[in-house]
Amino acid sequence: AQNIYNLILKECPQHPEALIGLGVLAQKSSQMEMAETFFKSSLEVAPNLVKGLFRLGFLYQTINQSKLSEEYYRKVISIAPNSIPAQNNLGYLFQQQGRLDEAIDLYQSILQLEPNCGEASINLANILYEKGEMSPDKRLNYAALNLQLGLEKKNSGTIKDALYYFQQATRLNPQLATAYLQIGIVLRDDLGHLDKAVTYFTKVLSLVPDLAEAQLELGRTY
Repeated sequence: AQNIYNLILKECPQHPEALIGLGVLAQKSSQMEMAETFFKSSLEVAPNLVKGLFRLGFLYQTINQSKLSEEYYRKVISIAPNSIPAQNNLGYLFQQQGRLDEAIDLYQSILQLEPNCGEASINLANILYEKGEMSPDKRLNYAALNLQLGLEKKNSGTIKDALYYFQQATRLNPQLATAYLQIGIVLRDDLGHLDKAVTYFTKVLSLVPDLAEAQLELGRTY
């Protein structure tokens, strides 16, 4: 893909889509400053390009520059009011900041546009749990959904978000061994916290003593 984008830019040096494409590749390889340069360059050519604004908002969210992230997500929503990805990411940003009512408004807006939006539904449910407004009979189901969403985030490389959803799964269902297992793997493989990983693998084995995967991961950690 990188070669294709470079060929496009050789013919058209200010091609915004190619610049965004290179920015995405740079971000995936953790070259954040380079990614920022590419995204900003695309917006110099096309200031109202939703894709460029969104990617820059997501980049800033990834590197914990919350004010800038909020600014760019709001720009997206001002241009494309029905942008579900921008509303969802902004809602999640607010949720992490404790701005729960603002997050709820965004998630509810998404679910009016797309009632089957799983991520918005899960995020809204997590807030209701934090506020003590989730009925106990729904906790096991949302624990499983948080675990699944965590796996999706992990596979897409958004490790911090994956860890949040795995942890939320254990809050909703303290007996969910697979969620503890995934937390341990992330702590070890992505964050380098070996001692903490051992604690989680040990927790898994206290719940399911014969779980071969947990025994294997614990052995790999020592």
